[in-house]
Amino acid sequence: MDETWAKEFGLNYAQMRFVQDAIPGNEDAGYSEALVGVDGEWRGIRVEAMPKEKQVIDFDPTESVGALLLGASDNTTQTYRHS
Repeated sequence: MDETWAKEFGLNYAQMRFVQDAIPGNEDAGYSEALVGVDGEWRGIRVEAMPKEKQVIDFDPTESVGALLLGASDNTTQTYRHS
């Protein structure tokens, strides 16, 4: 985020700095930060995945799906293999 992009989004200096300093999502932090605009108002928020969302994010398609994946049932259990 630089002054050109801040101007493009209509952000003031403090908002631009928030975006520059925001924590990107990573496993160690467990969350990320974002600036969200609604009806002309900008707010800094903390974004965290819910437990079921984390299961989908962490899903490894090379392993058996089964009940490990949200929405999976006995009828949809498969093993995916890369060729």
